[in-house]
Amino acid sequence: MTGKESRDEQYRTVLVNHWVAKARDDLGSAQVNLQSGRLSNAVRDIYFACFYVVSAFFMQERKAFKKHSQVRASFHRDLIRTGRIDVSWGSFYEWVFDHRQQADYQPIVQFESDEVRTILDQANAFMIDMKKLLESK
Repeated sequence: MTGKESRDEQYRTVLVNHWVAKARDDLGSAQVNLQSGRLSNAVRDIYFACFYVVSAFFMQERKAFKKHSQVRASFHRDLIRTGRIDVSWGSFYEWVFDHRQQADYQPIVQFESDEVRTILDQANAFMIDMKKLLESK
């Protein structure tokens, strides 16, 4: 490995760790927002936590995307369809993707506290599974 390749690999590791830390922070924010009754904000935070950890995985795989929809498509193509992660996470990711869109762009949207709590619990489990994938590299 050349000096440049080594620096590139170090930089990639820094980015992966950065995305994982952002994911962890957003899960914490989601918990606070849920407890405070800010359910739309909690849903948004849950989505971004999932997006960041998936982005970390793809960064580790030397893949970068410019759009959320590209990350979403690659998640399904490269992780769900290949069986690298449980197929149930596909519908979970769709839920958080779609409901984040609603939370951000629909003028009136209401979420139920119990539903958001369940999704937050699932997001924590998703994070564990994604971290296992990251660590298996």
